[in-house]
Amino acid sequence: MEPGPKRDFSDFNPFSLKESGSSPPKDRVILHCDLNNFYASVECLDKPYLKNRPVAVCGDPERRHGIVLAKNEPAKRFGIQTGEPLCVAKAKCPAILFLPAHPASYKEYSQKLRRLYRRYTDQIESFGIDECFLDVTGSLGLFGTGEQIANELRTAAKATTGLTISAGVSFNKTFSKMGSDYKKPDATTLISRNNYKELLWPLPVENMLFAGRATAENMLKRGYKVYGISRRGGDVENVVSLCADVTDEQEIAKAVDTVMAESGRIDVLINNAGFGISGAAELTESSASHAQLELNVFGMDNVTRAVLPVMRAQGGGRIVCMSSIAGIVPIPFQLWYSVSKAAVIAYVLALQNEVRPFNISVCAIMPGDIASGFTDARHKSAAGDDVYSGRIERSVTVMEHDERTGMTPEFAGNFVAKYALKKRSRPLVAMGAAYKGAAVLVKLLPRRTSNWIVGRIYAK
Repeated sequence: MEPGPKRDFSDFNPFSLKESGSSPPKDRVILHCDLNNFYASVECLDKPYLKNRPVAVCGDPERRHGIVLAKNEPAKRFGIQTGEPLCVAKAKCPAILFLPAHPASYKEYSQKLRRLYRRYTDQIESFGIDECFLDVTGSLGLFGTGEQIANELRTAAKATTGLTISAGVSFNKTFSKMGSDYKKPDATTLISRNNYKELLWPLPVENMLFAGRATAENMLKRGYKVYGISRRGGDVENVVSLCADVTDEQEIAKAVDTVMAESGRIDVLINNAGFGISGAAELTESSASHAQLELNVFGMDNVTRAVLPVMRAQGGGRIVCMSSIAGIVPIPFQLWYSVSKAAVIAYVLALQNEVRPFNISVCAIMPGDIASGFTDARHKSAAGDDVYSGRIERSVTVMEHDERTGMTPEFAGNFVAKYALKKRSRPLVAMGAAYKGAAVLVKLLPRRTSNWIVGRIYAK
């Protein structure tokens, strides 16, 4: 985040990433600005004759395994994909021109765009060299609506740098990012509370920004062959999609057999399947609590047990299980979700000692709030809210606000991929600076104190 105005942190609570005692603010206005075909566009600026020719930028073939880093619009028409081997791109388009990357030039243009963004707000979050989130909530009185600001930025960027921007405007980061992807190139898409269902609900569910999807894409960029298992299958580019239910042992066994038949080994397993439920414990039906544990815990166990014999036979491997900060900081009115994530932590700690002699390492990643489709997919029950004096609804409202303004799935995906590729790491890893702080405080403070703090945030 770019430097912003100083804030008073005297009443700051690291558990919720909000000032305790404050009510959730009104909708923010978030822009996501994505520079179109950034690397390729920069290369073509100094070489106008390449404008209509299919071009792909690649790194050092020896170090990057000869993959496409970026491509221009003519190359896209041939189906060229970011991350695919150069030989595959060449087969799709024999006339394609491969250009070496010039990082210094990309950095220079990126800095020019950030200076342009700072004319409209100091609340800027970098999302890579070619993408940024801009919180323009406090700038509306000066520059007009979020859509007007986005259009003005697009015009200014084209005039001053020759680059085009696809911009998404929405009330959270997830939807603004989806807005910038909705229409390309050089376009603005507004996703509001009035139209988000109309625009987004018809899209495939895989188009939502989940951390699992982001992790898969990150692993692809690192040169791994990636298999994804889900009940619906998926359409993530270059990911081999296997349709299976993780709660069904036989289906998982078949999926593992397929991977072994095609690749002959499994180096990394990332257990990421899960969902959340909320509501008062006494009014949660046993079918709901059992389903929570069935997927979040026993589904993880099914996949892990199917993969462990493979890793033992090949002499090692890496298993990463997604837990949550809620596993060590249980959240009221999300009791069963917290229980499932605490179980994942206990599972990982015990399993690590069991499989260490086989050169298999295991860790649990404990993310905090992530702005993803997980929030809207939560199974919510307000039963008994009148008995609980409205505390159920207030608790879930606070939690969902924190989630919608949390880390991006791409940040989470990069974090998970990084730890998935470590041969050794701590068995429990908190994701996000504030949540690392929360994990430390839970260790230092008496349990009575830390639990009282959580209650003041989520159960008052």
